[in-house]
Parts: sequence; C-alpha cells; structure tokens
Amino acid sequence: KALLFAVIHLCLFACGGGSSTNAVSPAEGSSGNTGTPNSSNNLPTFSSSDNISVVENQTNAATVEIDDADSDDSLSLEISDGADKDLFELGVCTASRCTSNSLNFKSAPDFEDPQDADTDNIYQLTLSASDGSDTETQDLNISVTNYAFIFDAKEKLIADEFNMPTTNPTENLCIVGLDVPEAQKTFCEEVYGLLHSTLGGYPNYLHVIWNEDGSDDDTRPVLDKLNYVRNTTLSVNDLSKNCLSGHDQGERRTATTNPYSICYESMQWTADPFGGDDSDFIEAIELSLHYSHEYFHHYQRAHALERGLDYQDDRNNPSTTVQAPTWWIEPAAVAFQNAWFRKNFASLNIFSNSTLEEVTQRNIRTETDTATYKRVRRALAGASGDTDENCTTEWMLSTLDETYDTWTECGGVGLAVPYLAQLTSWKTVWVDIPAHYYDLGFWGALEKFTGLTQEEFYTNYNALIRSGDPEDEPPEGWASTDEDITAADFLNMNYEKL
Repeated sequence: KALLFAVIHLCLFACGGGSSTNAVSPAEGSSGNTGTPNSSNNLPTFSSSDNISVVENQTNAATVEIDDADSDDSLSLEISDGADKDLFELGVCTASRCTSNSLNFKSAPDFEDPQDADTDNIYQLTLSASDGSDTETQDLNISVTNYAFIFDAKEKLIADEFNMPTTNPTENLCIVGLDVPEAQKTFCEEVYGLLHSTLGGYPNYLHVIWNEDGSDDDTRPVLDKLNYVRNTTLSVNDLSKNCLSGHDQGERRTATTNPYSICYESMQWTADPFGGDDSDFIEAIELSLHYSHEYFHHYQRAHALERGLDYQDDRNNPSTTVQAPTWWIEPAAVAFQNAWFRKNFASLNIFSNSTLEEVTQRNIRTETDTATYKRVRRALAGASGDTDENCTTEWMLSTLDETYDTWTECGGVGLAVPYLAQLTSWKTVWVDIPAHYYDLGFWGALEKFTGLTQEEFYTNYNALIRSGDPEDEPPEGWASTDEDITAADFLNMNYEKL
C-alpha cells in the first residue's frame, strides 16, 4: 500500500500535468487578483495539478506547488473558498519564500462514507496564492478512490458477492454421504439456514459429513464437491475432521481465486460432538453453538476479502492481511454463538417448545459471564478462591495473543473482547470492525472506534482487568444480550464495495 501511495504521489507531480487553468501570465492580468497588478510585479502561479486523485483512508491530499518569477517575493498560500474547504487544512510553511505546502484532509476520507458536499467523492476547494502584492487562485478537485490491495482479486470476489450478506446465498451447503442419517443433513441445513436469515448468507462455505467407515461410492457427493474445490482426486481415506479449513484454488489471491471455507465432520463425530454420549437434546445444543461459531469465522474471513484475515498462512494470503488478532477472532465468535443461540434457539424445531433455561444448560465455553471474569481477576491478583489456573500474577495481554502459534492459555485473553464491547458496543465488536478492517486493518479499525492505539489498548486493558476488588462485578455492557444481537443489524452492515 505504501508503494501504491508513492506511485500516486509521483504521478501527481511528475505527470499530473502542467499549471492550473486559472493561472495567467502577467500580460493577461488575473481575475483572481486582490488589486491591479503592478506592471513590474510577476504574478504567483500554480505548478501543481488542479485535478488530483488520492486513495481513501489517508490524510495527505497533495503538495501544492506555487512559483513566482520574482525571486525576492515572499509567497503565501491559503484555502480561500470551495464547497468542501472546511474539510481541509494546509501544513505550516515558515520559510520567507514558501514555494510548496502540504494540503491535508482534517479527517481521512472514507470512500464508503463520503463527506463532500454532494457526496460523490470529489472534494472541491479553492486555493489562493499571494506574493504580497497580487493573488492568484486555483480551483482544486480531489477525487477519492476506493482502496484495493489486489484489484483484480477484489473485483472477482465482489462480483461473486463474497462479502455481501444475503438471506439466500447462491452456494452455502451441507453436503453428506449417501450413508449418512438424513437427520444429520436436515439439522445442519436448518441451523445454517437460520444463520443465513440472521447473520447473513455468504457464499463459498461448505459443511461436509461422511461415514468414516463408508466406501468411496457412498461418500461420492462429498468427494465430488471436494475434488472440484481442491482441484484434486480424493478418497474417503483422505478425509479427516478439520473445521474450519480454507481451500483456495488460486493459491495467492488473484483474479482466479475461488476461496472456500470448509468444515469437515464425520457422521460419527456429528452423532456425539465433543464426546460424552449426551442426549440428543444436549447434542443439538452443542451442534447449534458449534455451527454458528465456525460460520462466524467464515463471516470474519469474508469481510477481509483478498487481503486475508489474520497473521497466519502467508503462503496463501497476501503478505499484508488485515492482521486480525487471535484474541479477537476466537472470543468474538464465542460471544456471537452464545448470544445468537439465546436469541434464536426457538426457531429450531427441536427447541421450539423449550425454555431458555433448558437450552442454556450446555455451552461450549464463554468469556462474558461473571464467573469467568472473577476467576481470571482472582488469579491475576493472587487472591484466594476459584481461580483460572492458567493465569499468573505476571500475565499480561500482549502481541503474543495475536497469533494462534503463541497465544496464551490464560482466560484473560478472552476477556479482551467484552472489554472492547464495554468501551464501544457489541455492534462494534461484531460488525463495525469487520466492516472497516479491509481498508484500515484491524488495529486501524479499533483505533477508529476507541481512539486507542494498539499499545494504548493493551495498557488500558491490563490496568482495567487488575483494578478494584477481584470480587467486583463486571462493568456495565460486559456481557452481550438479545438486544445487542438485534442492534448489530448484521444484514444491513456497510460492507466494502468496489
């Protein structure tokens, strides 16, 4: 992206083209003068272009260059007019003869949320250059363009509606072997269908279920689909549980990219998820939470588009991803699965006559409840009582918790997400950050909504999680609610566009 900005800057001033159409020679006079020009005085002129294009999310707009044949004139520049003049500022120029000034947006423009007067992403202002005797003006048009890391890859994914929520995705399937119980396929389709109508349907997500002891013929529907996605030839013996696994036919994300998120789970595992040989009712709770958790990861990936989501797998992802940290990726999905299930469980047939108390008797795990909050805080404070044994008094949330390879086992990692929600809202955790991290990266999006840099966020969190008495209740807004799921408004998020 830095190279892209450098190329734009070079083109702007090396090939951007000539002087302003408003600049005139001394012999012609100037309609922009503050008075009658002195016959012996040369007028200041603009040597930088009056039509500029910049990429969104940067404050630097241009370096405005002016000139004057009178070498002893003291030159100055100001923003004098224009529909969008209040959105810009000039850098300080203290030299007695100032020949250039940096022109900046006061706030970095966002292509999806234009702030210019007619919201067409073309910002208009008038500059005035003075030599102390005469003044020359230039009308300036600054076009803001949409950021794209690899344009042709982004163009293809947008054309495939990869990051656009819909209640009816073109391909979002549960594929099962011929010898898999019909009830497993039906429940899979029912849960994902409910996710489509609430979180939104996103293409290229597959959930496959097969019989580990079955034949290739019985597994054929699964194998045929996977052979297409993975561009290979598989047998039933090649399959193993792996959720969520991505397959990208284009390898690096280019115009040929066809990325899939695939959840591989055998019928044996589906019949007894996570072990324990529980009742069908409990296993349905576990599967509902699990399916919604993994599908939320696909949602997170979809909004990173061709940039890639996290710090992992540099072979397949561009060298610069949105760099979403593991401490957000996983706990945000946990918080979503639990809040989504509490809000929507009654829409699933097996739970239609059940109470909330009945369906919340089994959660995979949670980071937002009071018990978890207190167990972590007791451990960090070295206090007595029920504690998180993976936490020590020295533990701190840090950059170690940004990757799967190095993140720590202390439950304090998971508490960073409710802390972020408490600072902002659960909508920010689930929707606003994914809607902005394609352009800004994860940390840029976090700073946009919290005002905190990466270092400040870690410092403030580590202080908060140790503050007060370990037995204090969590701050207001710590745990997500049904109202938070409704307010998130997933289906109407302002997703990245071409």
